Amino acid sequence: MLAIPATGEPANPTALAQIPGNPSSFGEDANGEVYITSYDGRIYKLVRGTGTTPGPSFPQKLSQTGLFSNLTTLTPNPGLIEYSVKATFWSDGATKRRWLALPNNGLIGFTADRAWTFPADTVTVKHFEIRLANGSTRRLETRVFVHQADGWAGYTYKWNAAGNDADLLANAEFETLTVGGGTMQLYEYPSRSACLNCHNSAAGFVLGIKTQQVNRSQRFPNGVNDNQLRAYNHVGLFDRDIGSLSQYRSLANPTDTTATLSRRAGAYLDTNCAQCHQPAGPTPVDMDLRATTAMSETRTLNIPPSGTTLGLPNAHRIASGNKEASLIWERMRRLDDNRMPNIASHVVDAEGVALIGQWIDSGAP
Repeated sequence: MLAIPATGEPANPTALAQIPGNPSSFGEDANGEVYITSYDGRIYKLVRGTGTTPGPSFPQKLSQTGLFSNLTTLTPNPGLIEYSVKATFWSDGATKRRWLALPNNGLIGFTADRAWTFPADTVTVKHFEIRLANGSTRRLETRVFVHQADGWAGYTYKWNAAGNDADLLANAEFETLTVGGGTMQLYEYPSRSACLNCHNSAAGFVLGIKTQQVNRSQRFPNGVNDNQLRAYNHVGLFDRDIGSLSQYRSLANPTDTTATLSRRAGAYLDTNCAQCHQPAGPTPVDMDLRATTAMSETRTLNIPPSGTTLGLPNAHRIASGNKEASLIWERMRRLDDNRMPNIASHVVDAEGVALIGQWIDSGAP
């Protein structure tokens, strides 16, 4: 929360307090105390601080977290399980690796079509790298998402220039990179509160670790390739025996041209949009873009917009057979305030735009 100066005064905002990542409303009680409601399902109260941070501070360097035994090779310590997903969230051209750690005797609450649940002290890790114009690979950041006693919290570690350690960021930071072809690209390291914009309660906080995403093969440290669902079930990570894998769905890879156009588009929207656009999500627009939702129930196909048309003639959320009249496609192409997704992205996903445009022009069945 910032104190903003009155009009005409120098623009030098002053930070007053940290607020939840998905505030939905502010209010006062009879005594004038300020409360904040959040899309994470909680109500927060602003209280005067003591000037000190209670409890132990979070490690200031990635090397101090104990997550990796070797940062040079990103070798995880025992208990940190590397996993992969079927469809990846667009991160401005960055490539990613992912890990999961459960507390001792902690079990995953398994569901077939909804978000899994995770016990307190669960940790997920996502590491970001990008290819530069000179052909080298630059380590950018490693995000650590922790299920603390009072809920989930995100921490961003920005790698130093030497690439041998990463420092914990207190706030968002921006950097200009020179990537392939000599293109200058703005890259955003998110703030702690920004993490909960996407990792919200409607989406179950943890986004990629769900049945449809991890129902795929992964190479494990023992050299064995196995389906991740089967492997997790075999070693007892779930709260029940999940049985045969044949009963569970799997997302398509949006880049897999052997899959149907409909499944590829559905996977893309599920991964990049559905964390907010689903029932109880942190947006007033009543769309449901989860891949498990039938197209007729998404409230998108040939539905007029509830707000701005962005100047599109005969605009619809999705105009069957006409991407140029479809707000979803138009928002994906933009980098202004109407961009979607509108958080920490400064580069248009050209392949994603082409995929969704092709799908819409085909009738978006």
